[in-house]
Amino acid sequence: MGLIRLFLACGVAFGHITAMVTNHLGLITDPAWVLNVAGCRPVLLFYVVSGFLISFVLDKKYDAGANGTLRFYRSRFLRIYPLWWVVLALSMVLTGQRLTPGNFAVATTLFGSDWMVSFAKYPEGYTGMFPSELGIAWTLAAELTFYAIAPFVLRSTMLALTLFGISAMVRVTVLYLVPQISPMHLLWSYFFFPATLAFFLLGHFARQVCERFPIGTVASIALLVVAGVLSWSELSMSVEGLPSHAAVVCFALALPGIFQATKEHRIQGFLGDLTYPLYLTHTLTITLLFSLPHTDKLGAWLVRSAKPLGSPLMQGGYLLGAVLAIAIAVATIVHIVIEIPARSVVARLLSVSIAYGNILMRHLRLSGTKSAIVQR
Repeated sequence: MGLIRLFLACGVAFGHITAMVTNHLGLITDPAWVLNVAGCRPVLLFYVVSGFLISFVLDKKYDAGANGTLRFYRSRFLRIYPLWWVVLALSMVLTGQRLTPGNFAVATTLFGSDWMVSFAKYPEGYTGMFPSELGIAWTLAAELTFYAIAPFVLRSTMLALTLFGISAMVRVTVLYLVPQISPMHLLWSYFFFPATLAFFLLGHFARQVCERFPIGTVASIALLVVAGVLSWSELSMSVEGLPSHAAVVCFALALPGIFQATKEHRIQGFLGDLTYPLYLTHTLTITLLFSLPHTDKLGAWLVRSAKPLGSPLMQGGYLLGAVLAIAIAVATIVHIVIEIPARSVVARLLSVSIAYGNILMRHLRLSGTKSAIVQR
C-alpha cells in the first residue's frame, strides 16, 4: 500500500518536473512511463486512497462517540498541519515571497483554499494564497473538508450514498456540459469539491464491499493491473472518459486486499510515510535546483550531464529520473529531521493546552458552584 501511495506522489511530481523543467529545455517526457498517472489523475486517486484509509480507521480505531471523533480530529490535525506549517515557512524564507495578511491566514489554516482556487478570480484559477512553489496545497483543503465530515457521513450508509449520488451527478453534468478545451472544465471537474467528493466515497464503499465479499491478494493485484492498463489507455491527465473512470473503480476495489496483505510490512509503511513530505516539498526542491540563484548549480550540472545522451527523449528521461530521485531523498530527510519532531512537538503542545483547558474549566465550574452556595 505504501508503494502505491509513493507511486501516486511520484505521478504528481512527474507532472511538475515536466512543466517546470523538461518542457522549458525542449526535452521530452512521456506520461505513459507512469501509466498516464500524472497531472490531475494521481490527485484524484489519492482521494480514493484517503477515503479508504479514513473509512478503515473510523471503523476499526475510533468509536462513534464524541471522544472517538475528537481523537480522530486530533490525529488528522497532527498528520497535516505540523509539516505544512514548517514547509510553508521554509518556502517563504528560501524564496523571499511574501503573502498578504488575508492570503497568509488562508495558507496557514488551509480551509477554503480549494474554493478560492475556483472562484476567487473565476473563470480563471487562482493560487495566490500560497507561495508559488506550494500551489498544490489547495488539495489539502479538500482533504480537510472530507476529514471534517467523515465521522458523520461514513457512519451513515444512507447519507454516504446520497452524497455519492449527488457528487456523481455533479461530475457527470460537468463532464457532459463543459467542453474540455474550456478553462472552466478543470475548475468544475477537478477543483470543485462537490465534483470530487465521489472519489473519497468510492474508497469508503470499496472497503465496505470488500469487507463483506473479500477479494484475495491475487485478485486485488489483478484489479490493480487492470486499473493500470485502463489508465494507460486514456491520454487525458485527469479522470475524464470511461476508461479512466473504470480504472478508478478497479483501483478502489484493489485497495482493501492489497492493504490487508501489506499493512504489517515496515518497508511499505516507511514508503507510505514518505508520500506526504514528497507531495509537499517536490516543487520547492525543483525551484531550488533550477530557479533560485546560488542554489541552482546542481540543476545546471544535471542539465549538462544529460547532453551526452543525445535525443530529447533520453535526456528528458534521465533528467526526470535524477530530479525525482533527489526529490525523494529530500522527502526522506524532511520526514526524519522535520516531520517526526514537528509532529511530536505540536502533539505535546496540544496535550498541554487541552490539560490546562480542562483544569480551567474545572476551576470555573468549582467557582460557579461556590458562588451559588454563597448566594443561597
